[in-house]
Amino acid sequence: MVDKVESSLESFKSGTMNPPTEEEMCFWEDRWVALNRELCQWAVLTDFAEDSGCSKLMLDCAWKNRDWEKVRTLCSSSPIVAALETGGER
Repeated sequence: MVDKVESSLESFKSGTMNPPTEEEMCFWEDRWVALNRELCQWAVLTDFAEDSGCSKLMLDCAWKNRDWEKVRTLCSSSPIVAALETGGER
């Protein structure tokens, strides 16, 4: 993965940047989410989770924002229950 990031940076520096691959986009998205979690940017992450449909992240955001009604609602929805039982992210 590091080699792909380095080759992307080299392409960017040389001006021949190709569109990122799906794998690269997933990597950068994961890093962006992790960074915003570390910075406690829960409002930003809430918007992202709602736009992307990431139910586990929506639950995390509701919990951190102390939106207990939304936590109750999400915990009773089948996608969240399935994601929590399987350990999945969405």
